[in-house]
This record gives sequence, C-alpha cells and structure tokens, in this order.
Amino acid sequence: MSEAATVPPAGAIPPPKKSPVKWIVIGCGGLFALGLLCFGGCFVAGYFGIKKGAEDISPVGEVYLRAQAEVEEELGKLTRVELRLLAGTQIHVEGSRGRARLGYEIEGPKGKADATVWFERDGERWKAVGCEVRLSGGRTIKVGRSVTIPSSTGSSWDD
Repeated sequence: MSEAATVPPAGAIPPPKKSPVKWIVIGCGGLFALGLLCFGGCFVAGYFGIKKGAEDISPVGEVYLRAQAEVEEELGKLTRVELRLLAGTQIHVEGSRGRARLGYEIEGPKGKADATVWFERDGERWKAVGCEVRLSGGRTIKVGRSVTIPSSTGSSWDD
C-alpha cells in the first residue's frame, strides 16, 4: 500500500521545474539597492563634511568679494552673496596650514555673476588671497592670485 501512494497515477502531469530566475532577479535588485544606499550615504557624508568646513570659511570670502572695487564697478554694491557648495568647492587642511577654493553666486543692481575665491590658512585664521568673477556677458575679473589645492595623489604644498 505504501508503494501505491508514491507512484503517480497514469496520465498525471509532473509538476513544473522551478526556474532560479526569480531569485536571481531578487538578489541582483537587492544588491543594486544596497549599492545605491551606500553611494548615497557616502555622498551625503561628503556633502555635509564639505558644508561644515565651508561654513567656517565662507564669511571671509563674502567680505572679500564685497571689498573688491572691480566687482562693485561691474555689478554695483553687492546685494546677495550666496555660497555654492557643489560649484568646485575644495578644502585641504594639513595641521595648521590649509588651502581652499569656494564658489559663490553674487548679485548686484547691475547684474549677476559667479565667483571663485581662493583662501589660505597658516595658523588659526583663513584669509582670502584672490578671486575670479565670471560676469554674465562672458568677461572675467581676476583679483589677487589663485592657489593650487594639494591633491590626494601626493602633491605637496610647494607645488
């Protein structure tokens, strides 16, 4: 009697074989989502790290831009100076020395422009050493000097 229970009846259709495609798709989708979360987390951590560093420096750049006679001549007295974090912002600090480059969007009664301000730090305080203002007409105003930000590939302060 036990043998009769294990033998399928005549004409019965065998159960379909299950394909692993479903689990492959679920696994790949899960790995993609996990990778996306990791990438997003790294981006957010980097963004807020730059934001924290830039908030300490940005008021120096604002004062520097407002003090430039060439900028005031082209745009009038600046009514808005806004830090743009993702516009080429770089901050590099080694001990008490540092170099940075911050991007700003500036506006005066005569128009708008994009500005880049370069900073150096030797000790406790950051100081602006130069800027480049790109006017909406395509002209560029350069004041002071630019600085080279040391890269993570091994360039030194003396480059």
